[in-house]
Amino acid sequence: MKLSIVIAALNDEKNLTRCLTAINRLDRRGWDLEVVVCDGGSKDRTVEVAKSLGAHVIGLGPGIPQARNAGARKAEGEVIAQVDADVELFQGYMDAVDEHFSSGKDLVLGGTKRIPEDASWVAKAFALSWVGARPVLGRGPATKNATAVSCMCMTTTRRVYDLVGWFREDLLVEEDTAFVYAAEQNGIPVVVDPRVDYIHYGEPTSYADFFKKTAWNADYPGWLRRLRQGDKTAWRSGMFWWGLMFTAGLFPLPLPAAGMVLARAGLTAARNQVPEWFPELCAMYAGYGAGLSAAVFGYRKNKQNRWR
Repeated sequence: MKLSIVIAALNDEKNLTRCLTAINRLDRRGWDLEVVVCDGGSKDRTVEVAKSLGAHVIGLGPGIPQARNAGARKAEGEVIAQVDADVELFQGYMDAVDEHFSSGKDLVLGGTKRIPEDASWVAKAFALSWVGARPVLGRGPATKNATAVSCMCMTTTRRVYDLVGWFREDLLVEEDTAFVYAAEQNGIPVVVDPRVDYIHYGEPTSYADFFKKTAWNADYPGWLRRLRQGDKTAWRSGMFWWGLMFTAGLFPLPLPAAGMVLARAGLTAARNQVPEWFPELCAMYAGYGAGLSAAVFGYRKNKQNRWR
């Protein structure tokens, strides 16, 4: 069987080198493997790096959902993986692919994001909020959660693409969440396998970077439009609800918002048994709420380049 790995990239020279090197080192388990890099108009050596490391390169206009779809259409494999350029796969990935797909079964396969050992404190605090303390602090694997499956590393069959209607190109964010939800609605199993865990190197490097990434990854006009259209995928967005509640809690005095921060930080610290992380968790949740509130009021509203 053939596996096609699709990577959307824009000015990702450094990340792509690491990503493709890890892919080329995988034990293919008898599978035919191709890599398709969809370049959004890079100004650095992204295209040169991709070609030098054996990938097929296609150029296209900006837009991550568009890039994912273009790469999947170009791909020749019966099984298609979407992998972000700033991700590094582990050796066990192909073992999981072989086990789950060699029989021809249709499913969506994902893993849990790990963060680099030298990640910033805010990246670690944010990871604690949903991955759990064990992988962040080197205490073992995370508790698996199908809702965390994303295009950082998501593998499925071409038949599933056809069934769910491919990635929605009208979305600026969470096109992968919508894809997984559509798969579930069509009875496709969503499987989380620890062998598909990966390291994500695109974590925020500072508190200011965390604020900007949070605001950028929010799309309140898009979420509200989807709700008006009866699209239930928007209801599943934790970012959507956290931002609205935090913003409402800022007026007339920010006491409710502060209460949300303290309560959420306390719950996260208690659940993971890391009380020493309570101050960092408070700061992280405050920055998260502030970034989403900024998005509510239109900060970084211009996403015309449609590329994060």
